[in-house]
Amino acid sequence: MSDPQEITSLTLAGLAHRCSEETHLFFRRLEYDPRYCYELFRRAIVDADQDAHACLYRQYLPLVAGWVERHPAFRTTSEDTDYFVNRAFEKLWHAITPVRFTRFDDLKSLLRYLKMCTNSAIVDFNRRSELALIDDGSDSDELRVAPAPGDIEEDTIARVDRSQFWRLIVERLNNDKERAVIYASFVLGMKPAELLESQPQLFDDIKDVYRTKQNVLERLRRDTQLASKLVDAA
Repeated sequence: MSDPQEITSLTLAGLAHRCSEETHLFFRRLEYDPRYCYELFRRAIVDADQDAHACLYRQYLPLVAGWVERHPAFRTTSEDTDYFVNRAFEKLWHAITPVRFTRFDDLKSLLRYLKMCTNSAIVDFNRRSELALIDDGSDSDELRVAPAPGDIEEDTIARVDRSQFWRLIVERLNNDKERAVIYASFVLGMKPAELLESQPQLFDDIKDVYRTKQNVLERLRRDTQLASKLVDAA
């Protein structure tokens, strides 16, 4: 194991080279030292070293690209892989300030957060796209609409124009947290744990996701005006 002082004293080029070597060892399931890559993150974020930013981007571009392409919602975006790779890194740089960096004890926690940023970039894009369809009144055959809960009949919803249905729902959502829950649950078909992973900045924990979803659904179930509008539109 290398001396910590040796790692911090490496040139950026030397550090990036060792990070690359250790990453290759990791993917070959061999013993590796994660501290070189962690130090590269530290220089990029804490020292605000733009060259270190560039090194990190080159090092982890293939990894993030793989996460993007394996994401279940990626194909519905019609965007290329690089677009979401860039958005993921932008989210990372914006979210992890020098002060917040102290919360990340190791490389594993940093990469886990980068993966969350990747998920969030795709989910946010799809949510904005679907809300734009609602706003301009257009419809999409690819939009998957799940039945509304409770006494709103499934066969009625099936006959309601999709954009009209979602417009009525979105009008009744109070904040980004509620919009994320409804969109992720009924458009993307995501589980609460997947939503928490993709939007950690919105929810305190998994209980917060369940609680938010339950509150919204109960409120919609009690909304007699919503039920009346859906019947009128059918």
